Amino acid sequence: FFQITDIPRSLLALFLLLLPIFFVLGRTFIKGLNLIFMHFGLGILNVLMVIQFQNGNSNSLPYSEHLFRSFGYAIKGIVDGHNGSAELEEEAIDDIERIPMEELADYLRKNQIDNIFISSDQLITNGFDQLIKLCQKYEIKLKLISPSALGVLRMARVFDIAGITLYT
Repeated sequence: FFQITDIPRSLLALFLLLLPIFFVLGRTFIKGLNLIFMHFGLGILNVLMVIQFQNGNSNSLPYSEHLFRSFGYAIKGIVDGHNGSAELEEEAIDDIERIPMEELADYLRKNQIDNIFISSDQLITNGFDQLIKLCQKYEIKLKLISPSALGVLRMARVFDIAGITLYT
């Protein structure tokens, strides 16, 4: 093979040694470019978080706005099924708007929301009929997140950008 193509073995060995370096540099460049785009608001989806109640206690996702932002989500508000009576369990952020369930239709009509997240350990949609209908009406994706998901994501430190997994 080497005699047909006239490629020196030393050049081939150099290429094979430099290949991982170019791979890492390329991934770093892509990650930096993505962060620049996200800084300008490109690739960011507006989301609402829903606080689910079980036996009077909130089961809110102990979220981190920075973590959601790194995945391309900007938390615009928290939907509260009990007219603002719920308290956030961890890392409460004061500047995030609280939206009562009764005012959700008006909020969705006035604001561009791409996804709504419900924090729940169970796949129960009971009590969320109005929310499901609003999501269908405004073509909003409704997603369930386990409250333990954040702990897993913090431990793994894996970020996914457009299908490309970037390790940090």
